[in-house]
Amino acid sequence: MIGFIALAGIIVRNSILLVDFIRPEQAEGRPLRDALLSAGAIRFKPILLTALAAMIGAAVICSTRSSRASPSACCSAWRRPPC
Repeated sequence: MIGFIALAGIIVRNSILLVDFIRPEQAEGRPLRDALLSAGAIRFKPILLTALAAMIGAAVICSTRSSRASPSACCSAWRRPPC
């Protein structure tokens, strides 16, 4: 459950940033489609890096053999419980 909340937070943050990039372009008179494509092109790399950082962080937590390894990290990264 905690993994889903973490992933939802990342998704919401990325969507808010996309909207923040789209609104000024629309205020300048650009059509919605052009503003969407421009914002997507500008924000694609940061969104991808954020998602990869979350997955790598979950992989590190899940790969430890410690009893403190969080099962939610494994579930959010690979959709399966830890070994």
